[in-house]
Amino acid sequence: MDINLTKDLKYNIVSIPKEKVNKIEPLLNFLFVVYNEIEMWEMQKNLAPLDGYGVILDLIEEECLQHFYIGKFFKYNIVLSKTSDMGAVNVNSVINVINRAIQIFKPRYIIMPGISAGLDDKLKIGDVIIANKIIGYESEKIAPTEIIGRYPQYHSMRLFNLFCSANILSFNNYLKEEIQKELDNELNRDKPNCMTIGVRTQQKEFLWSQMLSNGCFPYVYTGNYISGEKLLDNSFYRTYLKTKFQEVAALDMEGIGVASASIFNRVYDWLVIKGISDLGDGNKAKNKNLNQIYAMKNVIFALKKVFNNEYSFSASNLKQTRSLNRKNVLISASQCESGEYAKLTEKFMEELAKQIILNNYNVLSGYGVGVGSAVLFGVFDGCEQLGLTSHEYFDRLQTFPFPRIDPNSVNKNKLMRCKIKNREVLCLNANVAVFVFGNKNGNENLYADGMREELNLVAKNNALILPVGCTGGTAKLLYDEIKTENFKTNYLRPYFYERNKYRAVSSNCEEDVSDYFKKLDQLNKLSLKEENIYEVVQKILELINLYS
Repeated sequence: MDINLTKDLKYNIVSIPKEKVNKIEPLLNFLFVVYNEIEMWEMQKNLAPLDGYGVILDLIEEECLQHFYIGKFFKYNIVLSKTSDMGAVNVNSVINVINRAIQIFKPRYIIMPGISAGLDDKLKIGDVIIANKIIGYESEKIAPTEIIGRYPQYHSMRLFNLFCSANILSFNNYLKEEIQKELDNELNRDKPNCMTIGVRTQQKEFLWSQMLSNGCFPYVYTGNYISGEKLLDNSFYRTYLKTKFQEVAALDMEGIGVASASIFNRVYDWLVIKGISDLGDGNKAKNKNLNQIYAMKNVIFALKKVFNNEYSFSASNLKQTRSLNRKNVLISASQCESGEYAKLTEKFMEELAKQIILNNYNVLSGYGVGVGSAVLFGVFDGCEQLGLTSHEYFDRLQTFPFPRIDPNSVNKNKLMRCKIKNREVLCLNANVAVFVFGNKNGNENLYADGMREELNLVAKNNALILPVGCTGGTAKLLYDEIKTENFKTNYLRPYFYERNKYRAVSSNCEEDVSDYFKKLDQLNKLSLKEENIYEVVQKILELINLYS
């Protein structure tokens, strides 16, 4: 059966230059390595973009021309790669791929999912074996009168413990539940006509109902692997190996390479988890592709049980916390009016800052007139609601207040330089800039020129600009300004063009610009009132989440 690696893939794959990896590397804790096309196909189907991206990233390593795919496997960021040679010792085999990946990505965990041959007679096609020990079965001394085994053994205690310490029965229940969902989906499909049946038979389409025709669900086991360079498909040699290694469940060709490369590079958390696709008894060719797909799908389900749980790997066991990937949102604002509108401003600013924190962003603030305290209160409430520590609170808020400048002060020039510097620092570090309100001295017609300066600075630094015109003042002026053709040409199109390389909403920057204005117009058609503060804030967050 021909396997098309792009079939059923939900996301586009886009190549990135190596210099981009330095920004992404701290986010990547897991390296997954597979060998054959089917293993890669099934893994890619379950790969989603990193948070904030719309595509799977592909680094082509320049020295060995090796592909490394970067994305999210359920709730965790991973690097996925495929060897092009079987076993552990060939040029592009698992050892060399892992060595190169460790140099580039510095993963904390290395996992090899895949397929293997079953040796234990209780095993059947589709069962999953989580490796306890990996035993190199080919390391021997051929002495004059005997063969002396020197079989290295490797054991990854922590990852094996994570997978198996709770209850292996829970894996079996989970596997059965997931497969039952697939069976139900097949039953709910439209019944095929005669032509479709003919095509299915010819293409040998994978169907769960056929793989479980005897009604016997697969199981997850733990057990030892023997690993070496021989591809086993011979009943006599299988019997010989079973006799020699009596407490071994399965045989593979890459496990010994995974263990030795990981340990050599001081990555002690590694795991081999494979599905039984044949029994190594001379019948490997019978339904080979379908059996391999079946085995690999079951491995994915077993992995899903762990990787779909956000508490499986705590932040202390990862090389970074989420903060390294957290974007900075600059709130550019001032508001000098008093009375009821001042109260509305305070409630709005507090809710905006709070929701920015709760949506996993940092807040940058110049402590603008009439809004600074409300921003601080909102950040405080958000951090308190999340239960953040003092250290985390420090990470989530950065303020660079602008000094008040007395024209008669002897330090007025120094104060002005300080004000300019603080504004530059804020705008340089902003990934998003939200412009709200903006007036001087209680006069709604006297606009805040500092907000326009910040607009120019954040545009220069390629940040997302969101003027909330429905709040009035300078924000309304800036909203009208960014709709001009000059601003679109000089800022918006370049912003979305660059963004489309790695985290596209669509595949066309003009479509993104059009969609951005459509949603921004919907926001700015609202009339800000006390009863719709939350609605306005949520529309702002929707734009940030979608386009930053």
